[in-house]
Amino acid sequence: MTVDQRRSPLGGLAEEFAQIAVRTGGRLRIAEQPYLRQLNVRAGADALAAAAATLGLALPTTPNTVIRTGDLTALWLGPDDWLVLGGQGPEPTPVGWGVVDVSAQRTAIVLSGPAAVGLLAHGCALDLERMGSDWCAQTMLARANVGLGTRRLKYQLAEAALRISDRKEREPRRFLGCGSWSNQRNEP
Repeated sequence: MTVDQRRSPLGGLAEEFAQIAVRTGGRLRIAEQPYLRQLNVRAGADALAAAAATLGLALPTTPNTVIRTGDLTALWLGPDDWLVLGGQGPEPTPVGWGVVDVSAQRTAIVLSGPAAVGLLAHGCALDLERMGSDWCAQTMLARANVGLGTRRLKYQLAEAALRISDRKEREPRRFLGCGSWSNQRNEP
């Protein structure tokens, strides 16, 4: 029998995430999606259809948009660059396009509740109040490179979300409210 010895980057914070929901009266809920498969896909216009057929979902061509099909989500990162989340199985074999599994260097966090936008606004320069459903963008959040994607008022940190290292370990804890964050924002 094989024992799964993987460790989630934020697995040790599950209890603290649960306490945030209690302290905010459910206005903010944080949960990690550990071991979410994340593929970086590169394809020119001539290979877009082949990439989409191999992956099993259409890739968005409109800037800063998201397309979902079943358990797969594709985030537009650039004119020939996408992040595909979810799915299982072997890495696709591209012909005329490229794919790299970047799951090991990233984690995903789902933020939900009416205070989610307020929390993100504390460390992000984007105008989050203006984004709609199925929107995405790359930005900096608390000095970490992240990709943000929306889905029915849930905000998911997908790309390289809060990489944990020895020198930055205290920063994500402080930013995520495990110490000093409090909700002073009036939400509708």
